[in-house]
Amino acid sequence: MATSRQNVDRRSMLLFGVFFVAISVFFIVYSFTTIADNTNLYLQLQQSKVAVVLQDTGFLFYYGGWAVLLSLLLMGFYSLFLAYKGERPRSLDKKITKAMGYSLILGLILMISGKFAAQLYWTNAFEQAGYVECENSFGMTQSWSTKVWVLDSESCRTPFDPYGIWRKQAGIASGVGRSEESENGMQ
Repeated sequence: MATSRQNVDRRSMLLFGVFFVAISVFFIVYSFTTIADNTNLYLQLQQSKVAVVLQDTGFLFYYGGWAVLLSLLLMGFYSLFLAYKGERPRSLDKKITKAMGYSLILGLILMISGKFAAQLYWTNAFEQAGYVECENSFGMTQSWSTKVWVLDSESCRTPFDPYGIWRKQAGIASGVGRSEESENGMQ
């Protein structure tokens, strides 16, 4: 009669479990703080009506990426469970593997759809605040994940210093850059 349990290396499962739990928790916390920080930054920039806003769209994958991270967290907890038990029950193993596979697929779908939903939200938010998006051919940045929003469409033709704009945005987010902004006439 075939045995329904299979022995596992406890030390390896413990290392895998700790690794996946630590990585998952780190990225879950990182993604939610990145979303919160960027949301606060863009809301403050819209309220202060700066002339040019650089929007980092690379972080928009975090809006739906939490599902992938939760499946990695599940994988880590299952590895810790195996390290504790010392053997792998085949019936539970099939169920956990199936659940992780479905959650990874769902996570990837949510990550992509979350990016598009967040991009739609931020596009509408910037347009309602009176900003105009510069065309994709705008040569201000070399990064695929940066959009440029301006209050005056003529500003798209003017060369800018992207690092200076990032510094101003960071100053406005921390409350420092408002006096510099009024001195430079960029209200």
